[in-house]
Amino acid sequence: MGRPVMSESTFSEQSLNLAKRWVSNCLVHPLCNTTVMQWYPTRLLDLGNIQEPNTDQIRLVHSEHCMLVGNYTTLSHRWGGQAHLRLTRHNLAALCQSIDVRILPRTFREAIQISRHLGARYLWIDSLCILQDPDDKSDWLQESSRMEQVYQHSYCNISASDALDSTQGLFRSRSPAILQPAIVSLNPKVRRSASSYISYTLEVYEM
Repeated sequence: MGRPVMSESTFSEQSLNLAKRWVSNCLVHPLCNTTVMQWYPTRLLDLGNIQEPNTDQIRLVHSEHCMLVGNYTTLSHRWGGQAHLRLTRHNLAALCQSIDVRILPRTFREAIQISRHLGARYLWIDSLCILQDPDDKSDWLQESSRMEQVYQHSYCNISASDALDSTQGLFRSRSPAILQPAIVSLNPKVRRSASSYISYTLEVYEM
C-alpha cells in the first residue's frame, strides 16, 4: 500500500512524484512498454536537456528534420476565449529559433514543468504544433488526420480538465482530508442486526 498524499497542492513534490510513479507502473504493462521504433508527430516543442534545462527557453522542432531521442508528452486543454500564442506561417521560423516560456499561458508553462519532471524532452500542444492560419487549413487538415497516432504514442497525456481556458493552469489546492481512506459500515448477512455490521476501510493500493 502506498503512502497517502498529505500535501495541499497538486504541484507539491509528493504529488509530482506520485504521478511519475503512476507512469512508471504503467510502463510495466506489455502493451505500454513496446520495443517498436519511436513515432513522433510532425512538430514538437523541444524542452531542452532534461538534466540541465533552460527553464526560460524552448523551441519548436520538425521531427523529420531532427534526430529526436526520447519521449514526448501531450497536452489536452480547453482554448476558451483567451488569446494566446499560436503557430502560424508568419512566426514559424521564429518559434523554431526560440520561444520564451514566460510569455506562454499558465497551462502551457505548467505542462512544461510536468513533462520535465516525468523525464520527457518533448511536448505536443495543438496550438503550437499545428499551423493555425485562418485562411489556410491545409496543415490542420493533414495533422488532424494523425491525431490518433499523436495520442497513441504519447508517453503521457496531461489533461487540464479543471481549467476553462489556458490561463487557469493545471495545479490546484485541495484538502488532504479528501484523499484519506474512507471507512464504511456494511452488513454482509441476510438477517441484519446492529452487531453484524463490519467496518471496512476503502483505500487505493499502488501495485
